[in-house]
Amino acid sequence: MAWSIIDANPVVLAAAKQPVRQQIYSSLASSSGSLLGFTIAAVTILAAFGQVKMPSREQRGREKDLAKAREIVSGALLVSALLLLAVLLVSTVLIGVDSSEHAPETWIIIDLSLSLGAVLGLIIGGFGLALAILERNRLVP
Repeated sequence: MAWSIIDANPVVLAAAKQPVRQQIYSSLASSSGSLLGFTIAAVTILAAFGQVKMPSREQRGREKDLAKAREIVSGALLVSALLLLAVLLVSTVLIGVDSSEHAPETWIIIDLSLSLGAVLGLIIGGFGLALAILERNRLVP
């Protein structure tokens, strides 16, 4: 974005031809829609992991800490889901709006930034989900 203030020539995706940009928007929209479904399923799995009743006080404290960690991971996945929804919406709008040789650079930057945030959130949330499942399998007899 700062570069577009300094130089009038478009950069990165904005410099690509219109048909190429349309394909990228379509790819972003379909990928984010698919990942949105996965993310909602992951949150549902974590929500199904209720707090387990443990016999000893130490185990109850540990399970309480793990339940709090699962809530944080669920929150991270929900934020990723919102970012994916935003990518889906912005990409879909860009498919219809970007019909000229001059690309809407600001919207492209917003779309790619949302995509990067969603991917990072999915990576972190995915690791958290995997750890929650492994820890749950270790604790439950």
